[in-house]
Amino acid sequence: MNTAKTPNLKIGLSFICFSMLAYWFMGTPLSLKAQSREPQNIYRVRVASRYIFEDGKRTSKFFAIEQQLRDSLDRLHTEIFFDWATHNPDKYRWHYFDGQVKYKTDFFENEKLVRIEEYAYTKDSLLNQLIVKKVTDGKVDYQGKVTYSYNTDGKIIQTDGFNEKGKRCFKAKYIYDANGTEIERKVKAKKCTPPDSILFLNRTVSYDSLGRIATEKLILEKVGKGRSIQNMGYTYDKNGNITEMILKDEHGATLQRNEYQYRNDNRIKLLNIYNADNEQIDCIAWRYELYKTNDRRQRMYE
Repeated sequence: MNTAKTPNLKIGLSFICFSMLAYWFMGTPLSLKAQSREPQNIYRVRVASRYIFEDGKRTSKFFAIEQQLRDSLDRLHTEIFFDWATHNPDKYRWHYFDGQVKYKTDFFENEKLVRIEEYAYTKDSLLNQLIVKKVTDGKVDYQGKVTYSYNTDGKIIQTDGFNEKGKRCFKAKYIYDANGTEIERKVKAKKCTPPDSILFLNRTVSYDSLGRIATEKLILEKVGKGRSIQNMGYTYDKNGNITEMILKDEHGATLQRNEYQYRNDNRIKLLNIYNADNEQIDCIAWRYELYKTNDRRQRMYE
């Protein structure tokens, strides 16, 4: 069975301006010291920044919107998200590992722990259980769990959700085409919904001669948002990276165009977004930093 390259429609918004390094000078963010976790090894940092537009033009000013920190074993242990209005960190996640296996994530908002996720895996390292806990004023309450079933190709074919009393409250079934692309998902839900909020998915795709998705029509329904229809077309470089995504309406008129640029090592470095009139309306840039010692002043750019 061939596996098609599925476009990543959520290519992350991740940057940081130089001044944000102050948060990491001692190896852990100053704003996070009140929380109970030992300082983590910081070896690699992916920094994402968003540029400011004035009078319809991109300026040279930018601010951090997201930051990812990895240790020397390439484990992503910290994610930080910045409020665009204040440019201050307002959300972050702590990931915990046993070796290379992530077993827990803490979710913080405005310096408060609000959610905990715990993970269990099959012998083939596939996620087979997600446990969700809600935290309110320091009190931890079990919210429920999600279990996962897979086909022989290691793709999810069913998820089942259970509430705090152990009763099943949703079931989702997944269908794939011969290329391994998810083309349908149906969800039956009672009083709870899947973690990704998807209630219905239908995807119609066409492939290029290399088995990459050339076009897709995506019908999606999420909790509280109703159904949406998106028509997208993709262009790739010689390494299989998406270089352009064009979003069109049902009549074929262009609504938005995204241009992606990559480094020589295929890591994303720039995203330019244009509106229906081909006017640039947004710009996200990525930077990659390396810290070979505990001295945060000794920064290298990859």
